[in-house]
Amino acid sequence: MTRRLALLLFALAIPAAGEIVPGLEDFGSVTLVDSIDCARDTTHRFRDYPAGRSYTTNILGRLTRVMHHVTKEENNGKRTGAYVSWRIGEGKGIVPNDPYLLVVDYPDDAPRSASVMNFGNWTIHGFATGFATPDCYWPEYVHPLHESYALPLSGEVRTFKEVMFPMEQCQHVETAQKDGAEVYDLPSGGFDVAFALFSKDRQPDSLGVAVKAI
Repeated sequence: MTRRLALLLFALAIPAAGEIVPGLEDFGSVTLVDSIDCARDTTHRFRDYPAGRSYTTNILGRLTRVMHHVTKEENNGKRTGAYVSWRIGEGKGIVPNDPYLLVVDYPDDAPRSASVMNFGNWTIHGFATGFATPDCYWPEYVHPLHESYALPLSGEVRTFKEVMFPMEQCQHVETAQKDGAEVYDLPSGGFDVAFALFSKDRQPDSLGVAVKAI
């Protein structure tokens, strides 16, 4: 059976099925599955934690969803992180173990750090712009790799790309529980894409998360 390569991408002009999308030629013909305008969308499940911390603003001429660091992220006296997340692909017929392409548009206008959490295949990738670091100082449980380079800012919208194979069962940012057991969902119900950040003292050079589109 021939596997399909599907594209999760927001674009001003939605490409037709099988069209070669500019900038993604390396992946061949791709088909749009779902898209989210992170500043304007009202149809996808959205969550920010702590609630109400994210907001929209104009960056590089386009509305963008942003969330800044605070000095310390705490919940009931315990250190925690913050995030914004969207449920993508819900009801779009996503097939487990088939190849898909996740594309995220973000502004390259200032030093920012973000951890992209893909709950469709449970991967976490940190990336940064400018002289910010994609990792953090003093993380929990793991050794940090907080290298920082003085990368020039392009002043343009850049893209993060990840080829993924959805798991047969997916969890979401806030996993529902029943009788103390974790609940998993089929990928046909979509999966969460979250953008997490640490507290300011752990990522001091970052202005926070900024996401234009998924």
